[in-house]
Amino acid sequence: MTQISHHRSANPDEPPTYEEATSHIDLLVIAAPAQPPSAPPIEATPVPTQGVVSNLTSAARTVRTELGLATAEVLQGVGSAAVDLKSELQMARGDVKRELADAYTEVQKGVAEVQRSLFGFGGPCPSRSKCNRRSKCNCSWTGCKRRKDKC
Repeated sequence: MTQISHHRSANPDEPPTYEEATSHIDLLVIAAPAQPPSAPPIEATPVPTQGVVSNLTSAARTVRTELGLATAEVLQGVGSAAVDLKSELQMARGDVKRELADAYTEVQKGVAEVQRSLFGFGGPCPSRSKCNRRSKCNCSWTGCKRRKDKC
């Protein structure tokens, strides 16, 4: 097929006008063949639909079964991991509680030691005579405390 160009401008960089660009379309339409080349007709071949449907149904059933088994395995794994995590968290919580109790006891011992060294009271109070005269003896588990009121 031959394309005919009617470009009025001497400058090839300038785009053609609409009329110039579309003037050859009539020639192309006329030059095109009126009938497309004939192709052989497509013959339909019979497909055994019953076998295909049966195979698809069987495959879908297999996929559904496999998916159910895989889902059960995943859920069992998640449940097992959750139980393990809960157990670990409970053990860690117990460890933290023990460490906090130990730290609190150490702090209380330190406070009693400072009170004993600075003020002459504090710490365990086995008897009233061990406490400073100006402080009243409070024999609780925290030891002697300086108090203005009575024990």
